[in-house]
Amino acid sequence: QQHTLYYKATDTKGNFATASKTFTLVDPNTVGVSFWPVPYHDMLHTGSQDYSTQIIYGPNSPNQQWIYNSGLNGELGTSPVVGSDGTIYFGVDERLYALSTDSNLKWVFTSAIIGWNANTPATAINPVLGKEIIYVGMGNRLYALDPTTASGGVLPSAVWEFTANGVVGTPAIGQDGTIYFSALVGNRYAINPDGSLKWAGGAGSGTGSGKPAVIGLGGIVYFGDGYMHGFSPDTGYIVYQNITLPFVSPVVGPIDGELYFASGVLKAVWSHLGDRWTFTPPDGSNVKNAIV
Repeated sequence: QQHTLYYKATDTKGNFATASKTFTLVDPNTVGVSFWPVPYHDMLHTGSQDYSTQIIYGPNSPNQQWIYNSGLNGELGTSPVVGSDGTIYFGVDERLYALSTDSNLKWVFTSAIIGWNANTPATAINPVLGKEIIYVGMGNRLYALDPTTASGGVLPSAVWEFTANGVVGTPAIGQDGTIYFSALVGNRYAINPDGSLKWAGGAGSGTGSGKPAVIGLGGIVYFGDGYMHGFSPDTGYIVYQNITLPFVSPVVGPIDGELYFASGVLKAVWSHLGDRWTFTPPDGSNVKNAIV
């Protein structure tokens, strides 16, 4: 179903401007694949689909479609992500699982070092290889896995692996294919699509927290580690710092680049001007997540 929204804005003098936006409502039962390549959907961590051209509304009833049991004693310690073909990726203990949309197991990739658990993965097109690659941190290693090499019981091959100086957190991937991540009690890293080091640490960076990196407007890479640091994607130098923010990853406004943090309270911060406002729930409850 196609719909058009019409907007009219009027100022205090009676001047006005109009605009319109056409989009399509899509039934999730007919859309096929819902691409969710990283936690919170995208590198801005907006937590929502792209509504610029279509809106995908949710199911009509909360019926459980299926449940998958890994058979392990460990808990599902990561958020699942969805590849472009609908494959669901998630980690349990030191294993990365790949499931089809109907819950059939496609493959399991195990860390080379037993006991080092898989972190939340991310998927993106690697510009060097020209195909979708799965990036996952296991212990102090970041693996780049090629899912197209997995078939008939054969596990996906690791295109490359990078060894960091701490436990690798959830990666974020820039538009040029650069992979960014923070290592727990280690540095921040930028890795080229071919697996080589672009930069590490950044000037005056201190130590990382392993929290997911967030890529804001202009390509600035944000890490939440007690201080909020924003790094130049090219040099690794700090271009933004806020010492009042906790160990959380921000959500970035897709239009103005404003940063939102949920940690007990909801805080809005201009990346170039500083704090804008703070919302504290009147009932004393904690704010734990934000979407834009």
